Amino acid sequence: MTKANTQVIAKVAAVVAGIGLVLSSFALAMPASAQTTTFTRDLTIGATGADVTALQTWLIGKGFSIPAGATGYFGTQTQAAVAAYQAANGITPAAGYFGPITRAHVNAAGGASTGGDDDDDDDDDDDDDSDGELEGGEADLTGYELNDEESSGAEGEEGVELATAEFDVEDGDIRLERLELDVQAESVASGDSTHPWDFFDNLYVTINGDEVADLDVSSRDEWDENDDDSEHDASANDWYRVTFTDLDTIVDEGDMAEITISADIAESIDSDDRDTQQFTFSINDEGIRGRDSEGIDQYVGNDEETVTDFSFEEEETGDLDINSSSEDPDNLTIVSDDDDDVEVDDPVFVFELENNDDVDVLVTEITIDVATSTSDSLASLIEEATLVAGGEETDGDINADGTITFEDTDFIVGGDESVDVELMVTVAEDADGTIDFSVAAANVEAESDEDGDDATVSGSASSETHTVALTGVSVAGVSDESDTNDAGTIGTFELTFEVTAEGDDDVYIYNGASQSGSSAFQFPAATASTTGVAYTIYQGGTASTTDFNSDSATLTSGAETEGNYFRVDSGETEEFTLTVSIDPSTGTTALYFVELDAIRFDDENDTTVGTSNDTVYTVPDESEFQTGSETIAS
Repeated sequence: MTKANTQVIAKVAAVVAGIGLVLSSFALAMPASAQTTTFTRDLTIGATGADVTALQTWLIGKGFSIPAGATGYFGTQTQAAVAAYQAANGITPAAGYFGPITRAHVNAAGGASTGGDDDDDDDDDDDDDSDGELEGGEADLTGYELNDEESSGAEGEEGVELATAEFDVEDGDIRLERLELDVQAESVASGDSTHPWDFFDNLYVTINGDEVADLDVSSRDEWDENDDDSEHDASANDWYRVTFTDLDTIVDEGDMAEITISADIAESIDSDDRDTQQFTFSINDEGIRGRDSEGIDQYVGNDEETVTDFSFEEEETGDLDINSSSEDPDNLTIVSDDDDDVEVDDPVFVFELENNDDVDVLVTEITIDVATSTSDSLASLIEEATLVAGGEETDGDINADGTITFEDTDFIVGGDESVDVELMVTVAEDADGTIDFSVAAANVEAESDEDGDDATVSGSASSETHTVALTGVSVAGVSDESDTNDAGTIGTFELTFEVTAEGDDDVYIYNGASQSGSSAFQFPAATASTTGVAYTIYQGGTASTTDFNSDSATLTSGAETEGNYFRVDSGETEEFTLTVSIDPSTGTTALYFVELDAIRFDDENDTTVGTSNDTVYTVPDESEFQTGSETIAS
């Protein structure tokens, strides 16, 4: 190489080196080139990371104040700045939540300049997925179905489920963002409203059990008219569409999405519309939109699948049925006192109020009808009465017309629920007689707890007959036997039972028995002096007093006797056996059994059964007081 060439090369190298130094210096003096952030995740209170910093920087650059500056923490100042941006750009609701709509708006405006790379990202949700929280690849939404739910809704009823859309999520997670519900009125009768806003106040979207969106749809503003919508079959009525956005719900790969649309029914629907109009619901082919982890929008729906014939009912104000309760006591013997009133520990009458509507009902007043033995007034038997229901106690007024009125009861019978109502009483001193309680629909005043409209009440219930006496008895079945003679022409039936003397006095029971017949039990005057217990013969399942050549009965006991009486000492229990022999008349072969009806007792051995001091105890109508059945030939 020549000296001249060497010098040329050196000069070139020097120039190149110099240029390199200049470029290096220039690079050190210049800031890193700005980069643009495309926002891919929702941000709200508590979020942190580089994208939060970028958003804050962008908002401040657009003139929306964040006094603390771009801190990278999404707090109330950032929320206020986002809300101000939303309000300025017509984004609703302007609540400061940086969701899909606001993200799209900001991204369309060019996104935010980050000022270069920023590795200071404390939020692990960003990772490598385009949506931060999604996993898997491009999602596939398959197996779409639209299923019906409730077939009708009553005026003012809330949360009525209209339809549920189902589909499978495969190959990747999906973030559901939007749903379009199409609604069509079915009736084309002249004068019928076809506007959904006349029938629905609010609509709700629930995804896999979580409510994610709601809209007030009671005005025309939320509905888009699709009268020429080619996605649906032609119809005489327009289709209307309502759109839910910002659903912001992730369904994982391999799971099924269940999207239920519910409604609050308008409180006041024109009666003609309510009685005749029905609606159809559908979700069009792209009516459900989501975004997968690849940032790809995925759609699902099927305008050919519909839920039809959703109808409307008159406002529910409560529908109460009065029913007998399983807690209502059998025949009671209530022992009174000749010096003091006696508070009865247990209810003497229990009935059920069943609400067949799903609105709460307020019961405001109940009147109990009371039937007493002929010679006794209600006031001579009952001193005080209290009604217990729904956790409330109400004292009653004892009326001269044989009723007890309970005003201001004010207890609730919940929608589709039942409440037992208990009557508690205090018997008057020296009370002696029988007593029955009953309640009918006209005796109950009730109203809807929501608007005060009268509730419907129906049904009735009655108590057993209870005995009030200075001396009382309780009776329990022990055993029974039945048989026929060898010829099968005469039947013998035995009932063994125990009698306990309640109260402070001994009990005297006459040692005779008499058939009481098929009518309500009473002691005929002609047989009163020979009756201690009464029974009924059943022939072919029916109470009978005829078609016998003869029947006879005896009453035996191991109790002490005084004259013609068995004595049961106070607080003691004695066993009795009633034996009945039956010989049917000619031509009346049938199946027979015997039932114990009642016991007549006195608190003293006065030698005269049937006096005013006698008390009749009616035996509960239970199997323990019936014998087995026998076929007896005539």
